Amino acid sequence: MAEAEEDKSSSRVDAQDMEMELVKAAYYGRCKVLKNQGSFRFVVKVQIENFGNISFQIPASYPDELPSILCTGSSPKESEMLTDDLMELSITYRGKPMLMDILSSASNKIEPHNLVTEQDNGHSSSKRQQKKRKNKKQFKDPAEDIGQKLPAMKTAEDCIARIQWDEGLLAERFSVGYIDRLYPVQFIMLISVNSNWHLRI
Repeated sequence: MAEAEEDKSSSRVDAQDMEMELVKAAYYGRCKVLKNQGSFRFVVKVQIENFGNISFQIPASYPDELPSILCTGSSPKESEMLTDDLMELSITYRGKPMLMDILSSASNKIEPHNLVTEQDNGHSSSKRQQKKRKNKKQFKDPAEDIGQKLPAMKTAEDCIARIQWDEGLLAERFSVGYIDRLYPVQFIMLISVNSNWHLRI
């Protein structure tokens, strides 16, 4: 009996890992997958064109247990509507992999939502685009006003040293992201550094 439970758990983990790889491949460069975040096995954040982000919090018993879904777009009303629609849709997929289907459905739903809100507001898309262009022209870079360069960004060594020596900052709460030539952005916990504070990669 215990072996059957372990086999089911093992196959569930393998299926979850495969699904995460599919999502990363389909949304390459627009997807972030974090593993073992608190009580969730995965936290997935996908950037959707012409909208914003859709985040999934995947529990260990997924797909039997539904993921939490949060949409963050340009308007709170649109985000709330899309979140509700996707949560309802996820119920129909309970027990089988659903992320790709939900993301595909979200992409299809975004266009009609945008058209409805434009008509409801009484703005045509051309007027809205003209207004955006006008706002972009009004933006000025602060460096132009000052006539000087912006200050240089802090180096990784500076940031690590600050975390190491500032008693108010706990190294356990920080992770470091880096780009590997074979994989998208990789994350490691900052506590995965040796006593000389050099990253072990």
